[in-house]
Amino acid sequence: MKRLIHFLSLITVLISACSQIPSSVTINLGSPTNTAAPAPTQVAPPTAAPLKPTVAPPTAAAPSAVPTTKSSTQDYMTFSINTQEFVYTAQSIALLNRIIDLHEKHQVPVDIFLATEMTDIYETQAPDLLKRIKSSSMVSVSYHTRPPKPYHNEFDWLGLDKMSAKQQYDTIMNYETHGLDMVTGQPTTANGGYKKLKETMGYAPYIASALSDKDVANSVYSVFKDLGAVFTIVHGRTVNVGDTQSGLYLKPEHVDLRLFEHVGKNVDGVLASALDEAHQAKNAKAPYFVGVKMHDNDFIAEKSAWLTIYGAKPRKPPYNTSLKANLLSAEKQSAMWTLYESTVIAVAALRNQGKVSAVNAPTIVAMVKK
Repeated sequence: MKRLIHFLSLITVLISACSQIPSSVTINLGSPTNTAAPAPTQVAPPTAAPLKPTVAPPTAAAPSAVPTTKSSTQDYMTFSINTQEFVYTAQSIALLNRIIDLHEKHQVPVDIFLATEMTDIYETQAPDLLKRIKSSSMVSVSYHTRPPKPYHNEFDWLGLDKMSAKQQYDTIMNYETHGLDMVTGQPTTANGGYKKLKETMGYAPYIASALSDKDVANSVYSVFKDLGAVFTIVHGRTVNVGDTQSGLYLKPEHVDLRLFEHVGKNVDGVLASALDEAHQAKNAKAPYFVGVKMHDNDFIAEKSAWLTIYGAKPRKPPYNTSLKANLLSAEKQSAMWTLYESTVIAVAALRNQGKVSAVNAPTIVAMVKK
């Protein structure tokens, strides 16, 4: 009996101990060793949607008004002086020296355009002026045509429009490599034209401006391109940097500011309006260009010499080169100079403030060829 009681006690202790073993512990009770391990538990993917940001993205602001003053990388101003006063030559020479003084003083670049007859006049009457134009760091030289050359627009007294393209080219090349008879309108045997100015300056004039009728324009452009010009000029439409025509670049211009039309006006207002107009020009692309344009005769006479002599119909040779326009009064001459001087000073101030860049042809060449 005692043995039975002792045996039952042992069983009770054993059962109590087994009940306290953690369920994660496996006890080998002599089961076969080749039994397969239980399959790993598969974790189900989360069923909840990803959390969304608690902060909403900012709403875009309404566009603000375009400022009227842009940075210097956006707004450019050029100054062009077209020389054509072949009657009052002493006044033209004195004026050009004064203009160069002004631009050098304020370090504002300028393009000076010479025609065939003006190169000859300055060479004979003011060789030091030509040397100064050549050497000044503020001046670049360009070229333009005027009557009596028959490829100026509405001035085809020679019948170029009836010639073949090759005949046109050869005729124009003859003009642009020789002098010009101002009475007959015919080329002379002397050196002259674009070619002479190129040789005189030691480089090809950057811009060759020839406002020509559409029937001959391509031949004119071809001649100037072959002689070394980079740009030509068109007016009356937007010209962006890089625009071309007939193998030449077009001088960029969004506003043709004919300064001589603004005598007596506030210069700051004139420039601000021109810049605004440039930004609003149809099809305009940055950078924006305002071209400030003057002629030497604007400071001197009531009408240009070429218009006085060649403007009246019929526009055919021979021409009366003794005709003269009246000189401007001293008061009007002073007012015109004040306008121009004030404009150069105002542009220099805008440049110094970083609001515009004042450039001439060499800088624009670098822009289109970079």
